[in-house]
Amino acid sequence: MGGAEDIVCPGCGDAADASSDFCATCGAPLGRFTTLDPMKAIDAQGWLFRRSARARIRPIVLVGMWTLLGVPAAGLGVAAFLHPRQIPTAPFLTSAAVSVLYLLVLVRVTRNFMRNRPGPGPWDPDRP
Repeated sequence: MGGAEDIVCPGCGDAADASSDFCATCGAPLGRFTTLDPMKAIDAQGWLFRRSARARIRPIVLVGMWTLLGVPAAGLGVAAFLHPRQIPTAPFLTSAAVSVLYLLVLVRVTRNFMRNRPGPGPWDPDRP
């Protein structure tokens, strides 16, 4: 490349041909008309999803997930432990089922965070 018709890819920073709709290196959508064509819009949305799903979870996101989902689950456990006879059955069972789902999400997010903690290098998932 290197010609006057090149643009910089917003996804990877490489030079890309101005006439192309997607970057040849990372697949990022380039043209402003990429989202007008329905098939190209699907590819552009898929690229955004793949990039976010591949990215490493940051510690603040993990703390936020535990705060948002862990506190209600822990509160239900404390309420059940302190006042076991005062909890109505149907609402408690519904809350318990939701808390189990919360805990499953938290376990999955924490496991993914622990697995995807490589340092900088060619194996780093944040590299394009």
